[in-house]
Amino acid sequence: MRTTLLFALGLLASHGHAQVDTTRSRWRIGASGSFDGCFRTLVNDAGDEAREIIIDFREENERFRLSWTGGIDAIYELSNRWRLASGLQLADKGYLFYIETVFIATDGIDPESGPSVRINERYHYRYLSVPLVIRYSIGGRRFRFEPGIGISADYLLNHYSVQRMEFSDGKTQ
Repeated sequence: MRTTLLFALGLLASHGHAQVDTTRSRWRIGASGSFDGCFRTLVNDAGDEAREIIIDFREENERFRLSWTGGIDAIYELSNRWRLASGLQLADKGYLFYIETVFIATDGIDPESGPSVRINERYHYRYLSVPLVIRYSIGGRRFRFEPGIGISADYLLNHYSVQRMEFSDGKTQ
């Protein structure tokens, strides 16, 4: 399997050195955007039992959230298949926290039949990113698939959360 993969990568690399049309510029400017799936996992580095309980609670109640990334790209064609891309992107990442619970009252109301609340909280982390990606183009002029690999320098612009509470009596906050 490993030999087959290395052989295939070698064919891709050797095919990437084909002739480039020199009558046009190798530089391209474009816009890019994508939807991302975000979720976090927590680790108890300290080994503390109380932290482990909190981590279990958070992982049980946190959910996947659809996020987005968009920006402007500068692309340099190394060959007719290989491209080097960089740019400036804005990204909104995060996760959901969802819990349903009942109010515990001290006035004699039974907690089982008392009012309940559903809490839905969206966490947002906004980043300014500068990626550096090498891409390989597969396909023709109209439809292309360009897998790539690279790195990104990210700067956290801000973070905030939006909370929505739905009570059993139909009120929301």
